[in-house]
Amino acid sequence: MHCLAVIWSPVVHGWTKRKTIFGHSSVFIYNPIPTSLSSTTMSTGTKRKHASSTDESSQKKKKKTKSRSDVDSQPEVSQASTSASAPAATVTKGLSSVRLAFNKRYEGKTMGEILPILTAKFQCPNASNVYNHFHAPTLEMHKGEYSLKFICKTKPSISLRRAPWEDSTGNLRKHINSCDPKEKGSIVELIATQRYDAAKLRFLLAIWVTRRKCPFKMIDDLELHEILTMLYHRVDIPHSTTISRDVKMIHEMAKVKVISELSAYTGRIHFALDGWSSPNHLSILGISLIRYHDRKLQEMTLDFVQLRGSHTGKYLANMFLKVLQDFRIDQKILAVAGDNAENNSTMITHLGTLLGNFDGHKARVRCFAHIMNLVVKAILSVFTGKTKVTELGLDLEKDEQEEEEEEDVNTAEDDELDPDREAFDEEVIEKVNEKMDELAAAHAIKITVGDFKEGKKGMAKVSALSCKNYYNCDFREDLKELAVTQGLKTQHTLSQPVTTRWNTTSEMINGAVEIEECIMDVTNRPAWNKPNGKKLRQLCPEEKEWKVLKDLQEPLDLFLSKTKEYSQSSVALLHNVILDMDSFREALSDVRDDAAKHPAVRYSMVKGIAVLDKYYSLTDDSELYRAVMIMHPKYKAQYFRDKGWEEDWIKTAIQIARQIWQDRYRPVTSPDTSQSKPKNALHAKHFAQGANPIDNAFEKYIKTATQDDIDDPLVYWELQRKNNPHLAQMGLDYCSVPVTSVHTEQSFSSGSAMVSRFHHALSDSSLHSGVVVCSWHDLGFIPMDEVCEKFQQNNKRWKATAQSHERESAATETKGKTNEVVIIDDDDESGSNEGSDSDE
Repeated sequence: MHCLAVIWSPVVHGWTKRKTIFGHSSVFIYNPIPTSLSSTTMSTGTKRKHASSTDESSQKKKKKTKSRSDVDSQPEVSQASTSASAPAATVTKGLSSVRLAFNKRYEGKTMGEILPILTAKFQCPNASNVYNHFHAPTLEMHKGEYSLKFICKTKPSISLRRAPWEDSTGNLRKHINSCDPKEKGSIVELIATQRYDAAKLRFLLAIWVTRRKCPFKMIDDLELHEILTMLYHRVDIPHSTTISRDVKMIHEMAKVKVISELSAYTGRIHFALDGWSSPNHLSILGISLIRYHDRKLQEMTLDFVQLRGSHTGKYLANMFLKVLQDFRIDQKILAVAGDNAENNSTMITHLGTLLGNFDGHKARVRCFAHIMNLVVKAILSVFTGKTKVTELGLDLEKDEQEEEEEEDVNTAEDDELDPDREAFDEEVIEKVNEKMDELAAAHAIKITVGDFKEGKKGMAKVSALSCKNYYNCDFREDLKELAVTQGLKTQHTLSQPVTTRWNTTSEMINGAVEIEECIMDVTNRPAWNKPNGKKLRQLCPEEKEWKVLKDLQEPLDLFLSKTKEYSQSSVALLHNVILDMDSFREALSDVRDDAAKHPAVRYSMVKGIAVLDKYYSLTDDSELYRAVMIMHPKYKAQYFRDKGWEEDWIKTAIQIARQIWQDRYRPVTSPDTSQSKPKNALHAKHFAQGANPIDNAFEKYIKTATQDDIDDPLVYWELQRKNNPHLAQMGLDYCSVPVTSVHTEQSFSSGSAMVSRFHHALSDSSLHSGVVVCSWHDLGFIPMDEVCEKFQQNNKRWKATAQSHERESAATETKGKTNEVVIIDDDDESGSNEGSDSDE
């Protein structure tokens, strides 16, 4: 049996190997110099030996090269063996500062315990990428000292040593440069390994200006030309007009690929539509496509159509149908999501008459983001109505600079407004106002004019303070400084509300409530209440006004969080709508029925519930909502039973899903004449259930219990593809129905970035191609190799044409010279015609 022992020696410093009385055992002795042993008590021989060893080690470090083939005669020490060693990190005198720090850091630990710590340090994200070229280090004894051994992954026969306390990577990096030249990173080596490709450069420039929303004229910048010429002096940089044409050509070539892939797609496809007026006054219909593909939801901008006629429902339906037919997917449409405008209702109905396989209004999805927006608008209308500020007794006159800046902001907001949608929203809220007295009385809510005024004054004051905070840096710094002093997390103190975004109002209220004490302190300071100036004390909300704002916080926060969730989700799905509508109604009802809440807040909840109930009832017009809930294995019909829905309504929902299965997804089987009649009781039962189990897949599914552990129905149905492909396809198609048109609105944001003030003359075709190419590029639909080949072919034709023109010009010039009359001056003795001018 071989043993490893560690013996302490107070005289000799370092590790030594000696034979001991343990027979064949090898003993490694580590002799650190004790800290209590001063240099004066050391023997002269010990000092001299220690000094000479230090000089030798320093001379070795100064050597420029070190043989990697140095073979250590000492046996390698494993980690297991070192775990029994004496402490390997004892602070000693006469050592380098790096080693002293290392000994102090790991005092009391063995090298076997230190090695995992160092390995973790080398493999952490912040470590140098040099270590990725080597295996994890091991311990090795070298000349009586421990060292770390790094073995090259590419060439395992090569290893490098380094002291444990050292952290320099110079030698490791030198080895990498000699082992793999590609990792050197030299610009000369990079250029040497890359081949200049004029067609690829042209393609990349087109993609760059499109994805980064740059003006095409940026290609003509002299600085860009200098950069490219520096890298390759013969670079061929296309003109900006060429890049503009290239983007359109890339769009057309990618469209072929998109059509091919969508034509081969076997599932059903969903669409989200929305209208937009671009900054350069183009009327656009944005069309987004959503499908379940390659085990995930895929959302893309399908087309950006310019609208030239009146935006009637029939006109929109005809334009949408042209796009569907152009991409050859008019027979694959399942659902269409859009806002609640009336022309969308007409469009969906008319599209159903144009397409035989589309169910029209039964396949319509009302944008849930728009519904949430309408509900919150109705709630806030109680506090932000058209009451004049003077009627509230407030003096809110603004400085000249503030008025100019606010005018610019309002102009920018007006550019974002959709007049048709705003008019529709106001009409919905006005209809609810007509029956508000009856609804408030039904819930025993008594409200006075004073209650309304308190709510409006509280909102008006906080809005005025947020404007002051936005435009006046001194006021903003006072609030921020006080908030920091009190340890509040608020960074921007008060958000500036934007008319077109209700969520900014909710964020403003949250900020105001959080820094309530700061507002009360700053607005009462003498500096902001001068006798001849505006007095900000009047803008500090009173106690009842603060109560209104605090009571509004909870319901608005619920809508704010859900709005962010739907906006940030890759694709928000339809099965969430019923659940969220139920949670919204429950939350608003709790506030409405709470007598401790301010009457104006309770009244606003009644108004919000009225709008929510309107669109909740409209979900019955579409079959999608019920079919999707039935096809979700976590809910099925049990969700509606648990919520107390009528049994007849539940049976209708199941029947809708069953009919969809029978009409569209159940496989068509050939009749079996041998089993046309049951022969016995057992056969009769089998005959009644259907001979093919696939035929009864839906019945089996609907009778099984719900599965509470399944949150993502798409994952569930993907796993069912193998055993039940037809029902799985139905589940994937219906559970992938989108609930908003957020992606389409995001494409409008992309379009707005393209039509900047430096790019305001962008044509409709360039805007169309740019937005679509951006979306398709992210999904891998841009065929770079084919585009580059097309560029090369065009370039060859251009060169051939240019050479032909050159030959024709040369021939014409030669012919002119043969007919030329040369006049020689008699005084010129040589008779040369050099220096003479000829008029052509």
